[in-house]
Amino acid sequence: MDEIKGYLSIITILLGIQTLNAVSDNTSSLFTEVGAALSILVILLVPIFLLGKAVYSKLR
Repeated sequence: MDEIKGYLSIITILLGIQTLNAVSDNTSSLFTEVGAALSILVILLVPIFLLGKAVYSKLR
């Protein structure tokens, strides 16, 4: 369960970065591109990883 809390905290931080990008007009383009790319990758890959981990543990 502690592992899932870590993943959820990472997702929360990255969603905060996305919110900052959407709201603030003063963010640099590099921050916008890097923040958006990291956020999208993590938000898409972490649920897939957790699902795979849950399925793998059921098969063992």
